[in-house]
Amino acid sequence: MFRPDNDGELWRGLGELSMIGLTLVFAISIGVLVGWWIGKKLGSSTAGIIIGFFVGSIAGFREMFRTVKRYNR
Repeated sequence: MFRPDNDGELWRGLGELSMIGLTLVFAISIGVLVGWWIGKKLGSSTAGIIIGFFVGSIAGFREMFRTVKRYNR
């Protein structure tokens, strides 16, 4: 478990963890928007949105796990 040595380190760690939710939301949103745009260009915006959602989710969860791993060191 992460044990901060001082208040600065504690706040830095808490700041990193608070960004997890925002990172996940932004990654999914960007994935959906890019998927919608590509799908619109190819003629199937629904398929693009679905693919973009899954790609964004994977990217968001990957970053979430990396952040938690960094925090637990």
